Formats: sequence, structure tokens, C-alpha cells
Amino acid sequence: MSQEILNVGTIANDHTGDPLRTASQKTNANFTEAYANLLVLGTASGTNAYTVTPSLPLVAYNSTKRLLVTFTNANTATTVTINVNGLGEAAVKDNAGNDPNIGDIKAGATYLLHHNGTHFRIVGSSGQSIIENEVPTGAVDDVNDEFVLANTPLDGSVKVYLNGLRLKVSTGYAISGVTITMTVAPTTGDILLVDYRI
Repeated sequence: MSQEILNVGTIANDHTGDPLRTASQKTNANFTEAYANLLVLGTASGTNAYTVTPSLPLVAYNSTKRLLVTFTNANTATTVTINVNGLGEAAVKDNAGNDPNIGDIKAGATYLLHHNGTHFRIVGSSGQSIIENEVPTGAVDDVNDEFVLANTPLDGSVKVYLNGLRLKVSTGYAISGVTITMTVAPTTGDILLVDYRI
């Protein structure tokens, strides 16, 4: 349905606009369509077989609803389901329609899910999990210039801080996989922290 525009006439009280009943019907139709396409928010509990009771109740699975769900736990299997408001388990797939890999759903991450009539697809995420203030592995000793992160970061997401100042990639450091190579080895007592997304 397209938006229903209320005819308000040309000047106030000229009796050329929509009658009150017609205007109310158009208003109801607009709200019905807007409500049907609302984004539903919730936090999913469980692991692999998730359950969620969103803030705005979902009364049926249909292709007009989108769910913005924060998962409390990562998936540990490739078969993943979600049960919304007790409507029954629905499979969760990646955006291509495949089963997600183990760990694709990150603990604490928020994902946009869309039901396509058969199952939910993950169509967007919050930027995955955010790691902040990680102290990478490696000696800060005036000599060592290589440091290792605990996780593989998403491309372009790494921010390296030396003594509170953010370094510029290529002039302050280089990154390959989980390894950060500093342009100049940090000196003893320096504080090296890294933020990134996974």
C-alpha cells in the first residue's frame, strides 16, 4: 500500500477536504502499514536454540517484520534457531541462506534479522563484537616491535594507542592477521592498547 494522503482542503473549514470518517480510515491504514513494518527489538537468551521476547510483541512470523536482536551467547553449532514470543522455532541463516558457521553469532553482538517466509536471515549486524583496550601479547622492552592480538580483527577496524595517543596505520604500525608490527619499538613503561571489531 502507498501512503494515504489526507485531503485537508484549500483553506480552513472550506468543506472541500476529506470527511472525518474518510480521514480516520486513511490514518488507520497508514498506521496499520507502519506498525506492520516496525523494527522489533529484543535480547535473545540461550545458545543455538535462542528465545526472545521483544519489547513489541510479534504475533506471527511474516516477511514484513524485522527483528533487531542482541544475542547474549555465541552460537556453538551450525544449526541455529530462534523462538520469538513462543511462536515456535524458526531457523536462522546467514544472508546467503546458509547455516551460520560456528561463532558467526557473537556474544553481545546485535543483528538485524528478516523473516523471508521460511526462516530468518541475518541481514545486518552491529559491527560484530567490539574489543576495547586489549593489551596485545608481546614484550614492551625497547626492542620488540611485534605484538599479537587475541582475535583476528575485521579489516580496517584496528585502532592502536601508545600512551593514550592513537597511532596512524602505516606510519605508526602495520597489521597482518593478528600481528601488529610497530614502526618503532615501544620503550619500557609504554602502554600499548588496541581497539578492534571481530
